[in-house]
Amino acid sequence: MKKILTLIISIAVLNLQISASNELYAVWVGSVEAKRINTLGYFKNLSLSVGVIVSADSPNKDAMMLIFADSYNTTYRLILVNDKNYDTFKSGLKKYLEWEAIATREKISIEKEIMIMSAYPEWQWGGDWYTGSGYSSMSLRILSQNTTRHQLVLGFTEVESKQNQFIDFEPGYIYLDKEEVQELLNLLDPTVIKRKIDEAQAEQLRKNELFK
Repeated sequence: MKKILTLIISIAVLNLQISASNELYAVWVGSVEAKRINTLGYFKNLSLSVGVIVSADSPNKDAMMLIFADSYNTTYRLILVNDKNYDTFKSGLKKYLEWEAIATREKISIEKEIMIMSAYPEWQWGGDWYTGSGYSSMSLRILSQNTTRHQLVLGFTEVESKQNQFIDFEPGYIYLDKEEVQELLNLLDPTVIKRKIDEAQAEQLRKNELFK
């Protein structure tokens, strides 16, 4: 199931990677397994992917994206629009790991907000892509399920679309365990990102040479 979810997300990113000039729009860096709560109140697996915009024509060039999909075939992308947002997100993940270690060591439960930051939302629903009329506030919170399991919860404020005021960005909450947060931090490593970009650009160049 994890491989299927990752494939769905990868396709969603790749579908938007190639522009009319045969240049890459974005590069998929990798995915981690996360969870969300379904309508019955149970955890459901979800693939949370990291991408980076590389197109020189994009106003958000070099920005990181968080990408995920829900069970209704809606794909969400949150763009961390600048280096400050990228660094802020990484610092929030590290703070979660610090607090998780304390809560585990002390055998206590905790629910506490780590930070709130802004991200620009885009989402695909019903075959069409929508962009937000403004930014979504993304919160990072530590939440204890018990005294030994302390999850990171990502929450997002609702944003209406530019294209249709009756279609909103409302993805719900994403839950990650400690191991998944560490994997996510690994994907955000600049060395990993550069390697993925170099590989993708080399492959795109090879394809362009084949089909002149």
